[in-house]
Amino acid sequence: MKKRWVHGMALLAVSALLLAACGGTGGGTGSAGSTGSTGNTASSGGAGGTGGQPAKPEEKKNEEKITLRVGYFAGAQATVDVTNKVIALFEKKYPNIKIESEYSPFANYFEKLSVQAAGNSMPDVVRQDYAYLAQYVNKDLMFGLDDLVKQGKINLEGVDKKHLEGGMVNGKLYGINIGNNAFVSLYDPEAFAKAGVPLPTDNWTWQQYEQTVLQLKDKLNIYGDMHLGSNVFQIYLRQNGASFFNKDGTALGYDDDKLFTDFYDMVLRLQKAKALSPIAEELEAKAAEDTPFAKGKTVMDNQSWSNNLLVRETLSKKKLQMALVPGSGNGKGMYLKPSQFMSISKSSKQVDAAAQFIDFWMNDIEANKALNATLGFPYIPKVLDAMSPGFDEVQKKTAAYLKTVEKYAAAIDPPAPGNSGEVSKLLEIATGEIYFEKSSTKDAAAKFRKQANEILAKNKK
Repeated sequence: MKKRWVHGMALLAVSALLLAACGGTGGGTGSAGSTGSTGNTASSGGAGGTGGQPAKPEEKKNEEKITLRVGYFAGAQATVDVTNKVIALFEKKYPNIKIESEYSPFANYFEKLSVQAAGNSMPDVVRQDYAYLAQYVNKDLMFGLDDLVKQGKINLEGVDKKHLEGGMVNGKLYGINIGNNAFVSLYDPEAFAKAGVPLPTDNWTWQQYEQTVLQLKDKLNIYGDMHLGSNVFQIYLRQNGASFFNKDGTALGYDDDKLFTDFYDMVLRLQKAKALSPIAEELEAKAAEDTPFAKGKTVMDNQSWSNNLLVRETLSKKKLQMALVPGSGNGKGMYLKPSQFMSISKSSKQVDAAAQFIDFWMNDIEANKALNATLGFPYIPKVLDAMSPGFDEVQKKTAAYLKTVEKYAAAIDPPAPGNSGEVSKLLEIATGEIYFEKSSTKDAAAKFRKQANEILAKNKK
């Protein structure tokens, strides 16, 4: 039994890493490189880059030739390909600007960027991630974007503030969110219909969720869901006015362990009723195609992000639907997660051209058609209006879901502290002890709190 427990815990850690990768914003493998091309035809737009008057022929001759460095991370060749397409379109429209692009795999990108920052040689346009943006801002390495937006050089007309909050540090805008993502409850509507169980609604509660999982198991004799992971627990905390970390990352963000015990007691009840897929089988899954949901053994999947829909449909061979995480109807739990940001380095000598490139990326219709929501779902109203007639079925469902999330979303939590991985590991151990019935939820909650706060206290200045 002891060997089985150790083996199970090792698998639990591997599973958590795989799940984190599903919802992440980069990573994977790829080769570092740089590209650059120069267009030879086009008209130059105005400051916003999307609707200015064409330049007169004599003005084109006098335009200053500019080289603009653009840095980004790429976890797959597809990211490089769509980025090069946008660059080519930009250079065609603005032939006086030559783009020199450079990219690295996510794992190496920020190491390289920190070296460039130390040498005052960061690219003009910097791709940023939510976990790192504040660190670079607090080191005075990022250029504030508020004035560029006010001047219309980066056009964000009609954009809800919820789409921008992730790029704000200390109340100021430093990163433009290039596309949205959100956690999602995926389900098979045909299975619900066969079982005669009501479909999830925007306001379904945790009590209704628990009853739904039990009814699906009873009526269909298959599992209602897989075990709920840490992402769902963090949303549950937000629904109850708390958070996983406090604002400065020096302690947990909730004081009452009843939040922990109530959540994991519910999961444990469903496990004991055999309404959830076996935890050992879930932990043995080394990739998305190995999960019980992909194999058709569960009706729901509460371990996914909105950008996983196509993969989940392909693996399950089913047309799925998307619902908010239970309990999110109070407008506190859900949030829009920026896929990536575009920022401007403080050292850039080409701020206006950098703003022009960001504006083009965000607002140009042809550029967004080339991107095809590859790096995050667009949210600029006019871009969505122009692209939506060409959306495929998956994109239509994703667009509708993200619109629902926007309606119910609250501000995203601050980025996790640098040692958050250690705390996440502790939570994996605590939940493993619960699911393998080695510890009560009360004892696991107390142990987790003590050890997590000891780690987080190291962040105090």
